[in-house]
Amino acid sequence: MSNRIAYTDEMLAAIFRREINVVRLALDVFKQFGMIEIIENVITIPNWNKHQSLDAYEKKKERDRQYSAERRAAQKALIEQSSDKSSDVVVSEEEKEKDSDKEIYKTIISFLNLKAGTNYRPTTPKTKAAINARLSEGFTVDDFKTVIDKKCIEWLETEFEKYLRPETLFGCKFEGYLNAKVQKRETVSANGIKIDETMNDLDDLFY
Repeated sequence: MSNRIAYTDEMLAAIFRREINVVRLALDVFKQFGMIEIIENVITIPNWNKHQSLDAYEKKKERDRQYSAERRAAQKALIEQSSDKSSDVVVSEEEKEKDSDKEIYKTIISFLNLKAGTNYRPTTPKTKAAINARLSEGFTVDDFKTVIDKKCIEWLETEFEKYLRPETLFGCKFEGYLNAKVQKRETVSANGIKIDETMNDLDDLFY
């Protein structure tokens, strides 16, 4: 598929050699999940450029994995051929990748602690799992910082401040938080004091 050709259900049925009713049922499901949009009987993919970036990211990860595997194989062969193995210290690419992951966890959680005044640890398994899940979806460290910034602006010094935690911020609603506009309004209490009231829905806090 490309961004130059307008596809219809009949075209997809022909391309994939499926019955038209099966294709239409699948398209209805994709539409319900927001994966496609059908405008004047033409099927389009929202955020096409973003999907292409994700594809490129996955291809790069696959190239990196292949490169790492080749490097590890070469290092293993070098060690086996060495007559004095005790003098050879070879750091595997896998260990380097682990160090890189640790640095990412530390960067994100340090930023959260700084902005929210919290004291979360980057080594907690649940925190690492949440971060890894979002990274695997193609999100970047800057995306994490943006979500932290937005939610700190909205939730600090409100009843929602307790939700400034990794499992909430980095959960399955992460993309919604990332793209949401910060909604904060100024209201006046009964005694005439101005207060900031954050526009939020409790349902948005949970995943």
